Amino acid sequence: MKKPRHVPEQIDHSNNGNGSVSTQPSAIDQKTSNYVDSQRENGGRILPAIPAVMDFKKATIRELLEYCLRTEDEFGWTEFCLRARPVIRGRCATRLNRRNDELLNELEQDAMAKLFANDRRRLREFKWIDDNSIFKYLRVVAATVVIDHWRKNSREIFLDDEDLDLISKHGAGHQTAEMAILIAEIDNWLRSFASERDRQIFWLFYRWGFTAKQIANLPTINLPVRKVENILQGLVRRIRDKLRESKKGASPV
Repeated sequence: MKKPRHVPEQIDHSNNGNGSVSTQPSAIDQKTSNYVDSQRENGGRILPAIPAVMDFKKATIRELLEYCLRTEDEFGWTEFCLRARPVIRGRCATRLNRRNDELLNELEQDAMAKLFANDRRRLREFKWIDDNSIFKYLRVVAATVVIDHWRKNSREIFLDDEDLDLISKHGAGHQTAEMAILIAEIDNWLRSFASERDRQIFWLFYRWGFTAKQIANLPTINLPVRKVENILQGLVRRIRDKLRESKKGASPV
């Protein structure tokens, strides 16, 4: 499988023996200076200057990611990957509910490719809630690659309540602000009148593209196909009624 460009694999700490990597001050100073100048020209907020030398091992994950996005330091990205990969791999292993190193390697690489695609767009657009919220997002990305794999290969997947929350909040990709608000509202309605199982069925069908048959065969669902179809029809009717009541028009589903 072809590896994505600019996804570091490993880091050599032999230069100083203590796990700290020093970058070239002149190169980073120039990048930081260019960033500050561009922010001044565009009237943007100037963030605090990043030191030319950073001890990556002592930096928080937030400090590390913000540093990497501003400097594009390859040693910094390698340290970020060292912290991100175990979280992604662990989530993938849990969702598969079985040990398959070859498959886990493939899914881990797919998840990293998503993070680094389009000039690291997902990481640049990530919104911090707290200093560790990036780890929750890494589990979201891991869940998406496992679900995509299951859908394409008809393999077993085990979803729990946390997966359900991740799916309903983040879906299969980027979305407009207006759509995000509507989806959040629909999810609130589902929470008010549907069971967790039925809510899971709804999002798997309408946001992830699973067929009723695929959903019915999930170990966490295990229902006749016709029953799944009836659940979906009933939920759509109730959501459409809610949308009419709130004067938002017809449901996009």
